Amino acid sequence: MSRLLYQLSYTASPVVTRARVTSPQSPNTESNRRPSPYHGDALPTELLGRAPVEDTQSSTPATSAGRAGYLRPASARVRHHIAHLPDALRVSRRVPGVGQDVGVTSTTDDAAVRAEVLRRLHSGPEPLVLPNAWDPPSARVVARAGFGAVATSSAAVGEVLGYADHEQTPPAEMLDAVARVAAAVDVPVTADLEAGYGLEAADLARRVLATGAVGLNLEDTDHAAGALADPEQHAGYLARVKEAAREEGVDLVLNARVDVFLHAQGDPADVLDEALARARAYVEAGADCVYPILLTDEDVLSAFVTQARAMGAPVNALLTRGSPSLTQLAGLGVRRVSLGPGLWRSALAYSGALAEALAAGDSSAFTG
Repeated sequence: MSRLLYQLSYTASPVVTRARVTSPQSPNTESNRRPSPYHGDALPTELLGRAPVEDTQSSTPATSAGRAGYLRPASARVRHHIAHLPDALRVSRRVPGVGQDVGVTSTTDDAAVRAEVLRRLHSGPEPLVLPNAWDPPSARVVARAGFGAVATSSAAVGEVLGYADHEQTPPAEMLDAVARVAAAVDVPVTADLEAGYGLEAADLARRVLATGAVGLNLEDTDHAAGALADPEQHAGYLARVKEAAREEGVDLVLNARVDVFLHAQGDPADVLDEALARARAYVEAGADCVYPILLTDEDVLSAFVTQARAMGAPVNALLTRGSPSLTQLAGLGVRRVSLGPGLWRSALAYSGALAEALAAGDSSAFTG
C-alpha cells in the first residue's frame, strides 16, 4: 500500500453516520447504540508495507465449485500442516489452497481437512495473524499476502452492508457475505458471527458450514440486554454448536470471545479472575481458542495466556491502537492475532484521503 496509508495508520478513521437499521433478530437497544470496541481502529504500521506475493495462478476458477481465481498457493506453513495430518484426514485429491496431492484416501471431505489445518495453524512457530476481510477482494488480498487463513470481521461486513455493529445485521445477509468470502479463497476461512444472531446452535453450525467456513468466532455479550451473557448458558450454547458441527462431519474451529474486558471499567487486573473462569467454562465446552478482546495490559494478558495455556487453549488477541505490538504479543505467548475491522478502516481512511485530495484538485494519486 502507499506511503499515505502508512501515515494514516494511527490516525482516527472517518466515521460514517447512518440511520440504525434494526433486524427482527437484534432489537435496537441501548447496548446496540454504544460505540463499537473497534471504533477508530486502523491497520497497525507493522503490517503495512508487506511486499505482495506475486500471483502465480491464473484467473480461472480454482475448482468446479466455482471458487474465485487470483489465488496464490498456500503458505509453507499450511502445506506443512496438511502434510502432517492424521491419515484419517488426508485426501487423495488436491486440497484447495495446498497445491499438492497428499496421497491418502479420505474418510472425510475437504471441509474437515480445512478445519484441521486451521486448528493446526494455532500451534505453529509464529502466531496465526488474521487481517480480517469483509468481501471477496479483501479476502484475496489477505490470501495473496501469504496469510494462512482468512477471518471475516462482523463489524466491517455489517458496515459495508449498511448495518451497525452489535448484531444489527440480519443473519442471512451476514452468512451470505461469509459464503462469498469463502468462495473467493482457497485457504481456511473463519467467520465472526458475533453472539450467533439468536440462531439455535444446530442451525448456526449447519449454516456456517454451508458457507464454506470452517471456523467460528462467538462472543459472550448478550446484545439485547447490553451486558455479559450468563457464562453457564453461553458455554452450553458453544457445546451445542461444536456437537452439531461434528454431527455434520466437521470439527468446527471455535474461537470463544471473552468480553469481560470490553465491559469492565478500571483496572483490568480486577476482572482477570472472572475472565479466566469464563475462559475455562468455554474451553471445557469445546472451544479451541479463547479471545479476551480489548485486554491490552501486558502483565494481565501474560497472566491470562499462562492460565489459558494450562487449560490447553491458545489465546487470541486484538492488534489495535494501544495494544502490544505483534512481536510483543508473540513474546507473551499469544497464538492468534486478529485485527477486527482495522484493515477495513485503514482502507476507508485511505479512500477518504484520496477523495479529499481530489476535491481539492489534486488528481496525482490517479494519474501519477
